[in-house]
Amino acid sequence: MKRLIFLMFLLIIALVACQSKPPVTRGVDIQSHQLFVKLNPANHQVDCVDQLEAESKDANQNISLLINRDAEIIDLTINGEKANFQKNKTFDVSDYVSNPDSSTVSDFRHAAELKIAVKPEWKKLNIVLKYRFTATDSVEKAAFSREYIAYQVRGYLGDKGLFFSPAFFWYPQLPDDMARFTVKVVVPDRFDVVTQGELLENVTEKGWRSVTWKADYPVDALYLVGSHYQVQKKMYRDIAVMTYFFPQTQDLADSYLNACVRYLALYEQLIGPYPFKKFAVVENFFPTGYGMPSYTLLGSQIIRLPFIIYTSLGHEIAHNWWGNSVYVDYDSGNWCEGLTTYTADYLYAERKSPQDAMRYRRDIDRDFTVYVKDKLDFPLSKFRERTETASRAIGYGKSAMVFHQLRRIVGDSLFWEGLRKFYHDNRFRAASWKDIQVAFQQVSGRDLGWYFKQWVERPGAPQLKLKQVALQDSEVVLTLQQTQPVYKLYVPVVLQFADSSVRQYVWLEKESQTYHLAVPAKPERLAVDPDFDLFRKLDRNEIPPTLSEIFAREKRVIVLPDQVSSTKAALYHRFAEMFSQAHRDTIPIKSPEQLRGEEKQDYSLYLLGTPAENSLWQQVRPEFPPEVEMDQKEVRLNNSTVPGENQLVVLTLRDRENAERNVCLIALSDEASIGRVGTLLVHYGKYSYLVFENGRNKEKGVFSTPGSPLQFHFQ
Repeated sequence: MKRLIFLMFLLIIALVACQSKPPVTRGVDIQSHQLFVKLNPANHQVDCVDQLEAESKDANQNISLLINRDAEIIDLTINGEKANFQKNKTFDVSDYVSNPDSSTVSDFRHAAELKIAVKPEWKKLNIVLKYRFTATDSVEKAAFSREYIAYQVRGYLGDKGLFFSPAFFWYPQLPDDMARFTVKVVVPDRFDVVTQGELLENVTEKGWRSVTWKADYPVDALYLVGSHYQVQKKMYRDIAVMTYFFPQTQDLADSYLNACVRYLALYEQLIGPYPFKKFAVVENFFPTGYGMPSYTLLGSQIIRLPFIIYTSLGHEIAHNWWGNSVYVDYDSGNWCEGLTTYTADYLYAERKSPQDAMRYRRDIDRDFTVYVKDKLDFPLSKFRERTETASRAIGYGKSAMVFHQLRRIVGDSLFWEGLRKFYHDNRFRAASWKDIQVAFQQVSGRDLGWYFKQWVERPGAPQLKLKQVALQDSEVVLTLQQTQPVYKLYVPVVLQFADSSVRQYVWLEKESQTYHLAVPAKPERLAVDPDFDLFRKLDRNEIPPTLSEIFAREKRVIVLPDQVSSTKAALYHRFAEMFSQAHRDTIPIKSPEQLRGEEKQDYSLYLLGTPAENSLWQQVRPEFPPEVEMDQKEVRLNNSTVPGENQLVVLTLRDRENAERNVCLIALSDEASIGRVGTLLVHYGKYSYLVFENGRNKEKGVFSTPGSPLQFHFQ
C-alpha cells in the first residue's frame, strides 16, 4: 500500500468535492523541524522539544498549530521570547479543512489546537515548543488487509517498541505541511529507531542510544518507528541498503538486501535516480504493510512469507519514486497506487511470461466487473485511498490499466520516456493526473486530453460486443458495439490462421462501427481483445467463477452440514466461525433447516460439506466446469477424489439458473487440520479452487471458461 496508509492531512483536504467557503488559511508556513525526542517505554512517556523555522503569512494574524490532544505543553518561545498560547481540545475542524464531514472530524480525534500569539513585526518565526505525551494505542487490535483499512495503530510506546503516526499529532503540524526534518531520538539502548532520511548518528552510552535522522527535502508527513532490532547493511553505490530485523529474522537479511539492490537498479534504469540516501526494510511488531519515503515497514508475518521478496517488496520500493518523492495532489485524485501497481506488480508478471501478464490484466477487469456495482463506482479523480474491495478495484486496478492502455497507444519507448519526464519534473512536489498528461503530451507530441478525460474524470468502464462477422473475398468484415457512454478505444483484433496469427488495432469511437480487414487467406478464428489489453467490463463467459465473486456478494450465508458426526460437526463449526470473522462484515452461520426461503433462492451459499454431508446440496443446481464432477457419493477435482486424507477443499461454482449467485463447496476430511485456513481464505479471491493439506495450500487454480463472446470461429 502506498507509503502512508492513512496520510491523513493531504487526504482530508482532498475529500471535499465542492467548497462552500473560501480555502482555509492559517497564517503560518512551517519550513523545518528540529525535533529532540526522549522515549521512556516503561511508562509510555515521550518528552519532546521541537524547534520550528516558520514564516508568518499575515503580520496581523496570530498562528495556530495542531498537536497531540493529550500533550502537556511545558514551554513555548518565539524568537527567544516567552509566547502566550492557548490549547483547545475542542476546536472547529473547518478552520483547517474546508467543509469537514463526520469522518473528517474523526480523523482529528488525536488533535488539539494550539493558538499562539505573535508580534506584528515578526515575519520569520523561530518557535521552540517543549511538550510531553504518552502513547498507549492497542497493538493487539492491529490488523492489516490489502483490501480495506482495518484498525490502525497511531501512537504506541512500550516494551515491544514504538510507532508514531502523523495522525497521532506527535509533532506540531498543519494539514498542508511540506517541511524538512532533523530528528534526534534518545531511547534505551535495547531499542533502535528508524524514520525517513539519512542516518547521521547512532551511538550508545550508559544504557541509552542516541539516533539522529535528517530529511533534507520537503516532507509531507513523518512516522517514527523502533523496536529490538539487529541492523544489517549493504551499499548500492552511495545508497545505504539496510534491514532492521528482529534476532529471529536475521537469516532473511541477506535475501532482502540483495533483492533491494536489484529493485533499486531496475527502477533507476526505468525511471531515474533513486531520490534518497538509504532504503531500509523494517520489521514491525504488529501487522503493517506500509511504504514510507526511504523505508518500508512490514509486519513479522508478512516479512516471513516467501513470496514477499518477489512481490510486495518491489512494490514498496517503487513507491519511493511514485508517492514518496513525487507526492500526490489528492485534490485531483490519487494516481500513485495505480502507477505503482503497474510498474511493480504488473511489471513482474509481464517479465515472468506473457500468460502471467494476460492473467493479471484479466483479473483487474474481473475485479472491476465483480466488485464495482453502480452505487460503489466513482471516477479516478475522486480516488483517495482504498477502503474496501470496490475502491481498490478502481484506485489500483482501473488506474493501472489506464497506464497500460496509454502504453499501447504511445508505444513502449515513449511510455517509459514519459514516466521519466514526469518523475524528473515533479520530484518533491505534489503532482496530479494533469501533470502526467502534460509529460506524455510533451514526449509524444500528441494531444491526450481526450484520453485522460474519459478515463480519469468519468466513472465506469465500457463493455464490448462482437456483431456480424463475415468473410467477403479477401476481407474480414466485422462490427463492434460498445455500451453507452461511448469511449474512444484502441481495440486489438487477432486473426488466427492455420500456422500464424496477425494482430491489428482499430479505433472504436462510436456506439457501433464496422471494419474491413484485409486477409491473405481464410482465417480460422477472430478474437477481439483476447489478451485483455483493454479496461472493460467482462462478459460472464469470459470470467471463471472465483472466490472473489462470492466475497463481493452482500447476500451470503454459511451453511453447516447436517449429516456428519458430532465430532466432525464441531470441526466444521470451528472453521465456520473462523471464516466468518475473517471478513470485514461477519457472515451469518446457519444449518439447512434454519435457512429462510429467500436465502435458499437468492443468497450465495458457502455449503460446508460434500453432498453426502449437507442435505442442502439436493436443493441447489450448480454449474460444473470440466474440472469438477460431483454426485451424492463423491466430489472429483481434476480427476482426483477430494477431500483426500488430511485435506480441506474449496470449490467455487455458479448457480445454473442465476449466474449472479455462487455456490461454494468447502469440505473437510475426517482428520483434517484446519489450522489458520479459515482466516487465510479471504486472501485467495482470484482462485476458483483450493486444496489445503494439513493446513497448508497444496493446490490452487482457476476453472476454464466456456469461451468468449468476443471470438468468432470461421466454418
